Amino acid sequence: MQDPISTSAGTIYTFSVEASDEDGDALEYMWTSTGGEFLTPVNTKEVDWRSPADGEGNTYTLIASVTDGEFEISKELIIGLTEPVLGGILGTVFFSNSKIPIDGVRIVIANLETYTDSNGEYSISGLVSRNDTLVASKKDFGPKETVVAIPPNEILHFDFEMLSVVNSSKVSGKITDQENLPI
Repeated sequence: MQDPISTSAGTIYTFSVEASDEDGDALEYMWTSTGGEFLTPVNTKEVDWRSPADGEGNTYTLIASVTDGEFEISKELIIGLTEPVLGGILGTVFFSNSKIPIDGVRIVIANLETYTDSNGEYSISGLVSRNDTLVASKKDFGPKETVVAIPPNEILHFDFEMLSVVNSSKVSGKITDQENLPI
């Protein structure tokens, strides 16, 4: 492993360790860190680690430990975080299979929250550039949850539809046969 000079806060990194045992014993791996979060299991050769989005100016240590059951060796990786690369998202929420906008939809992404306006439009800026989960909800509508890729230094345009579990299921009318007689 090599120490990076500096990296952007809030970004996901993949780290791996190469080790061998001269006796051919099975090796066990363990990763720990002083901050951030591991997105994959920590008992493997390779891990995905997300640096804290609010970690600008801070230093974090990742430690990879390898043991053959008798001997253990560890290596530290020091990571200094610079300002995060940011982006944003905007769009419109519509009733399913239509272009009718829905107002008052709660949109949450990366712990930031907003509501759609009377035109069904929403906008969130200042998001760390990465894949994140967008969650949309409103009373009487089925919830929407999807992963979106926030582009670096850009705004993602993301329109989507929601199904009303109350209004979409109401159908009225009459059914007739070929002679226009009710069935």
